[in-house]
Amino acid sequence: MRILHVIPSISPKRGGPSQAVVEMVKSLREQNIEAQIVTSNDDGEGLLVVQTHELIDYQGVPVRFFPRWSPPIRALREFAFAHGFSDWLSKHIHEFDLVHIHALFSYCSTQAMRIARANNIPYVLRPLGLLQPWSLNQSAWRKKLFLTLWERTNINRAAYIHCTSDLEAQQVKHGFKNAKVKTIALGIEMPNIELENIELERPDSKQLGIPAQQPLLLYLSRLHPKKGLEQTLEALSLLQNKHWHFAIAGDGDPAYIEKLKAKVDSLELTQRCSFLGHIGGQSKAHLFQAAHLFVLCSHAENFGISVLEAMAHGTAPLVSYEVALAQIIKENKLGYTCELNTDAIADALNEALDNTDETKKRAELARLYVADHFQWPAIAIQLNEIYRSSLRQ
Repeated sequence: MRILHVIPSISPKRGGPSQAVVEMVKSLREQNIEAQIVTSNDDGEGLLVVQTHELIDYQGVPVRFFPRWSPPIRALREFAFAHGFSDWLSKHIHEFDLVHIHALFSYCSTQAMRIARANNIPYVLRPLGLLQPWSLNQSAWRKKLFLTLWERTNINRAAYIHCTSDLEAQQVKHGFKNAKVKTIALGIEMPNIELENIELERPDSKQLGIPAQQPLLLYLSRLHPKKGLEQTLEALSLLQNKHWHFAIAGDGDPAYIEKLKAKVDSLELTQRCSFLGHIGGQSKAHLFQAAHLFVLCSHAENFGISVLEAMAHGTAPLVSYEVALAQIIKENKLGYTCELNTDAIADALNEALDNTDETKKRAELARLYVADHFQWPAIAIQLNEIYRSSLRQ
């Protein structure tokens, strides 16, 4: 099979769901599926320094980038036009058996579904949580317009909607009753650390530019209003009598980051919170290993790849019930879960900080659980099955 993956961006600054496509394609190719990616050279506020229009090797997989152009109108900026993408896809789509499309309400994804339908090429759509109620309520007028003009037809005509959790699947079925839904989780490449040596390998906090001798609470994801950071900061302001430091790692809209920093100042947490910016590579691994608890109390999370990464590094998570992995974490005691409000987050943080032995135990169970259930080879087999099923329709 020849499978084309279409996504608006694979920039690390766009978060785990975008980066996951690279690992997905790598794993599919190991299953002898000829998979490649077409995307834009988006890199958040900037552009990736890559060759455009030509198929190149990018992080070990074949990727074709097209130049991104963002409209000056803020409401349309995330639509991110990619010059030359539609012409190329219209000419070459018959070279592929199926298109796996990631995201909605964005130029590359929307156009790819339209072009696939026009050429009778089946496609699978992974909506990246954009059909969850919280997401649909953001810039609601724009999304209603897009649904009316294009996206509802795109959704209903997909061979399958690829949801990454049962929670996301339920929400898609509720809002789009004609959609055919399959649930296949995302995978992860396990870090090369021995479970029994995690404590020995944890780096000195000073190496990371954060205070030593304090339990490190870590947020590592995009800085975005849906991530619930305001509520997390308010909860931390209730725990001033505890020893902790909160590291906030990630990139986002500069205006929103300034808003978060202002909130930190207003809550008198300036000395106990560090904004680290985007962290990747070995520094990212070090942060996960240094953390005593990973915190993601989000308003909506169709999967939570950063939570999975933390667990794989032997760090227990604290997540809100709106994070799709919350039920697994709760049922298997792999970390802590809570309602998304200030008092509930504070209570969960308090429990994790007061019971360090139990938190370490849950962290160890979390790593083992991820190794058993979320590795890419098993996920690739499931994707292979959904592709073959799509081609038989």
